[in-house]
Amino acid sequence: MTFEDFCKHYTDIIMCRLINTSYLSIHKTWEEAVLTSAWVKHDDPLQNRCGGCVNYKATYLQNPQFVFDVKKPEDEVLICLQQKTKRTTQKDGKFENLAIGFDVHQVELNRKYRMHTPQQKVASSIYINSRSVFFRKEMKEGRYVIIPTTFEPGQTGEFLLRVFTDVPSNCCELQLDEPKRTCWSGMCGFPQVVSQVHVVSAAGLKKQDSDGGADPYVIISCEGSKVQSSVTKDTLDPKFDVKGLFYRKKPGQPIIVQVWNHNVIKDEFMGQVVLSGDPNNHPTQHSLQLQDKSNKENAEVSGSLQLVLFTSSSLTGI
Repeated sequence: MTFEDFCKHYTDIIMCRLINTSYLSIHKTWEEAVLTSAWVKHDDPLQNRCGGCVNYKATYLQNPQFVFDVKKPEDEVLICLQQKTKRTTQKDGKFENLAIGFDVHQVELNRKYRMHTPQQKVASSIYINSRSVFFRKEMKEGRYVIIPTTFEPGQTGEFLLRVFTDVPSNCCELQLDEPKRTCWSGMCGFPQVVSQVHVVSAAGLKKQDSDGGADPYVIISCEGSKVQSSVTKDTLDPKFDVKGLFYRKKPGQPIIVQVWNHNVIKDEFMGQVVLSGDPNNHPTQHSLQLQDKSNKENAEVSGSLQLVLFTSSSLTGI
């Protein structure tokens, strides 16, 4: 076919990339997660799944949401969003693709319910009326949520989402908005508030290692649940940037954030802060002096924590 004939009979070119997922290959292989879902319209905002792109802030988070983990300190992530063709349902094969794309947000390490307030956006695809949209990026260790959307709200259609990582990402769709009530809720209790703890950094930690440094990490604890950050090497002023989300049955019990120094044989406690986490329905920033484990006065130890605490009386508030 001549180039002139090609231009005459075709309007679009889609370039496909073959991604190796075979376990028998001697070349680089990828772990693939394949999920299907749909943009569906519903009058109830909590059940609507066609909210449009981030430009439509009131409905954006109503779209389908998919959570996945990056388990290495840094990993290359490939994401492919493909909409279902309408060629077979249109007369004479004529159809129009929706303009589609997606955003990726970094969320709390233990999030397992849908996002209801915007979290840190770390990546975005282009939006285009193509059959598929492809994205590739180096991402740091953590938990992320993909929000596939049409550009305009109210548009419906089915789609396929594929996520490729070097190690399994445990990618799945977030279906529930909040913890589900069961027959045991009356006996065991049901969450009354939800708290998000974002430990940003620490400063002025006490020297621990023989060379004068430390390898600190933080543990955020609440009602038996824990979130642990990765270890930050050789620093007394670490940048943690770690978040935990806690659905609390007993709001009177505190949230405890501890700083530890990582060692080969036994880790060392470096200090902690105790947070009340009373509902205030808006984020508040804190710079708190570290304390030891006793409740005595003048129990301060070297170092401080910078964190943001957000507690909502609505379980769909975060």
